[in-house]
Amino acid sequence: MASNELHHELKPTLTTKLNPLPLILPSLNLLTVPAYALEEELKQRVGDNVFLGVAPPPSAVPLSAFDGDDVNPLENIPAPTSMDEDISSQLRFIPSLEGMPDEVIDTLVQGLDSRGYISEDTLDVLCKFAGLSKKKTLDILKDIQDSIDPPGLFARNLWECLLIQLRRKGMVGKDPWVVLTEGKEFILKKDIRGLSKFLGWTHERTQKALEEIKKLDPHPGNFIIKNQYIVPEIEFVKEKDTIRVRLLHENLPKLFLDTELLEHTSNQTLREQWLSAKHTLVALSIRIRTKLRISQFLAKAQKAFLAGESTAPSPLTLKTVSRETNYHPSTILRITKTTWALSPVGTIPLEKLLSRPLRAKPTMSVAQLRQAIKEAKPLGISDEALALKLGLPRRTITWHRNKMGM
Repeated sequence: MASNELHHELKPTLTTKLNPLPLILPSLNLLTVPAYALEEELKQRVGDNVFLGVAPPPSAVPLSAFDGDDVNPLENIPAPTSMDEDISSQLRFIPSLEGMPDEVIDTLVQGLDSRGYISEDTLDVLCKFAGLSKKKTLDILKDIQDSIDPPGLFARNLWECLLIQLRRKGMVGKDPWVVLTEGKEFILKKDIRGLSKFLGWTHERTQKALEEIKKLDPHPGNFIIKNQYIVPEIEFVKEKDTIRVRLLHENLPKLFLDTELLEHTSNQTLREQWLSAKHTLVALSIRIRTKLRISQFLAKAQKAFLAGESTAPSPLTLKTVSRETNYHPSTILRITKTTWALSPVGTIPLEKLLSRPLRAKPTMSVAQLRQAIKEAKPLGISDEALALKLGLPRRTITWHRNKMGM
């Protein structure tokens, strides 16, 4: 006879647990450091470890190549501050970022485009990576916008960039502010007369406000020189009907292991150094495996573009790459921004192979649309004709053309 009595039954269950940031960050640094800085990063990690040695890339030019003088003629040339260095140093003095790991600041800096704008995608990645709510992230973003120089950096679009600059000038509520906040529709249509009528202003007052707006900088990122050394780490090779991915070993430094010392790891001092050496070797292998895996997926997804069969990459987002490769979007963002590749279409950063889909037509990427707009201009094709050809609303074509400054 079956019993109706209740009883407890303990069963083991599998759960996942994130490693603490202090354990993750050292490996993440080695994973995402650009190829040109990898040798220095390895030297710092290896230090005086007796098990490991670091050799420069075979393609590096030795100092002995300078003949005649003992002094390297490039030695005394000061290196200009890069945009990354300048902005990183400013971010570290912002109170709301105090205590945040360096990876959060790096993600913010690397999320800026050439204009100095930051995308919503980067903010979403930052939310998940730092474990912040959307509201908290936006509060921090406002603190950054109110503190960073030049004013206008870290805006999400042109409109916000201009409003930040007005706010920093103490012009909230003044005529230029009113024009930008209330007259956006008229400005986009270039309807100055309609704007004056809507605001109840004279034509002269409207023109004066617009002149003040024209003095603002639409692209504050252009004023900071961004130095970027390009050392390709990946190569995409076209072979018949496929794109092969190759790691460019010749551009990368080498780690050497002194195997004769392995039999002495029972010594406490040597054992600690050996554990440190193993951690570095594992982290370097993770770097190589991760970059190759992401590159192989990108090669497959963007085969038509890399093979020269398409003039722009097809829709591909961080979320899709993350789902297919099982890497976190923040890791993919950092790797694609810092990894360069040789390809049939030129030397490109991996991020060039990412492009969000159009809302009006998800099968077309923003990159494909903007390429079509570029090609249509010299042919004199109107927005209306291009919209009809591509099956898109005319306003979509016009909006992107304006964003391109065309």
